[in-house]
Amino acid sequence: MTTIRAEYPLSERRACGLLGAAVSSCRYVPRRLERDAALTARLSELAREHPRWGYRRLCVLVRRVEPANHKRVHRLYREAGLSLRRKKRKRLSRQRPAATAAQAANQEWAMDFVADAMASGRRIRVLSVIVTCPPKPFRRSYDKPDRVEPRS
Repeated sequence: MTTIRAEYPLSERRACGLLGAAVSSCRYVPRRLERDAALTARLSELAREHPRWGYRRLCVLVRRVEPANHKRVHRLYREAGLSLRRKKRKRLSRQRPAATAAQAANQEWAMDFVADAMASGRRIRVLSVIVTCPPKPFRRSYDKPDRVEPRS
C-alpha cells in the first residue's frame, strides 16, 4: 500500500478501494509480540526448571498463573525452540558371520524368480538357479588349438 501511495498521489482510502482491500487491514498493527513476550519468558523459565516436560505439562503450570490457550502456548513453545527431541527407536544389532567366498562348485548357489510376458499375452515365471563360485582360469593349449583345458 505504501509503495502505491508513494508512486501515485492517492489517499489511503482511494488506494484501498482500487485494490479491493479494507482500510482496516491497511491500518492493522500486530500486538502479538507485546502480548506474548511475558508468556514466552515464563515458558522458557519453566522449561529450564523442567527440561523433560513437554508443552502440555508446561501449559498446565502457566494456566495456574494466567489464562492461556493451549494452541498459543504450543506456538510460543515451538518458536522459542523448546521442543523436545523425539527418541529414536533402538534397534538390536546382531553380529552376522563373515561371508566366506565359495572355493569350489556347489558351495554357494543363487536363485531368483524372473517374470515376463510373451507376445501372445501369456505370462511366464522362471526360477533361475546358478552356481556362484569363481570360475577356474582356462589355459589354451597352443599345440592343439581346438582344445581348452582347465588349469590344475
